[in-house]
Amino acid sequence: GGRDGAERQRTKDEIATLRTDIQLLCQSTNPLGKSLEYVHEDLEAMTRELEHWRSLHAKNKAKIHEATLEVDAGVKQLDTSLEDVDRQIVEEKEKIRSLKSAIIRNDASIAKLLNGVVQ
Repeated sequence: GGRDGAERQRTKDEIATLRTDIQLLCQSTNPLGKSLEYVHEDLEAMTRELEHWRSLHAKNKAKIHEATLEVDAGVKQLDTSLEDVDRQIVEEKEKIRSLKSAIIRNDASIAKLLNGVVQ
């Protein structure tokens, strides 16, 4: 009987220790379980935010592309206008040279006529 009583006491002590360890384990794992729930919620929120930023990036990329096309078209139009102005400048310079030449010829003709009248 003495041996059975000691073994029973040891078993009761082991069960009490085991019960205490299980309670401590549960107390430790409860916050972990709640944290895991929050991690899942945070992950969903972060995924939504990532999709928002990806969408915003795609929209802005499209806007930049459109703006680039508009700028390129404007630059092309300005280049064409500049070429036209350059061509007009060349034409006007040619007209000025022609007029100067005509003036010089006319001055020479007038000088001849005046020389003829004076003599």
